[in-house]
Amino acid sequence: MVHLIVLELMSPHKSYATSNHAIRRWHALVLANLALSFYNVAIIWTMQLDVFYSWRYIPSDLFGQAQGQHFLRLFITVFPQALLTTILAGLLLKLRPKAIMRWPLRLAFGLQLLLWLLTAILWGRWQGQIATLPPGAEAPMLGPANHRLYQTLLNTHWLRVGMITVYALIAAWLAKRTFLPSARSSDLEEMCA
Repeated sequence: MVHLIVLELMSPHKSYATSNHAIRRWHALVLANLALSFYNVAIIWTMQLDVFYSWRYIPSDLFGQAQGQHFLRLFITVFPQALLTTILAGLLLKLRPKAIMRWPLRLAFGLQLLLWLLTAILWGRWQGQIATLPPGAEAPMLGPANHRLYQTLLNTHWLRVGMITVYALIAAWLAKRTFLPSARSSDLEEMCA
């Protein structure tokens, strides 16, 4: 559903010339962003506290197969929503009403870009390597073959958890700022002018 809202809002055939349409567009973007950001928080905390720690109990000879299943699920449960969140962060920054401070939206978009960069150069690469036994090491009975890299992944992954959680807090702030009951309708019109 969130995907459909964003596609509708990005449609070049829609005219949002009136302030009413601009307000509705902004509201929809903020709500979609809030929903996706808290979905991402739930997923990342589950991964960190349950999935990654449970890997140590998988028999080492079956770890590669389990990891393959994990990667397949990531392409369904994580990547589409993460990509959409990044797109929304860019749209929110681009379409920012004057009454919304720019720096939190810049920080949010920067966090999204940093997440993708660190995934590409660290976490994604490490997840692909933990099933490979390092030269000269003994094969463990349980868990990933490269236990040292696995520990590094677990320890540094808290940075990712923190960044996604901070992004969700910014999304909550933005929703509060947008939907604050005390906001006058003239403020909303000025926001989306």
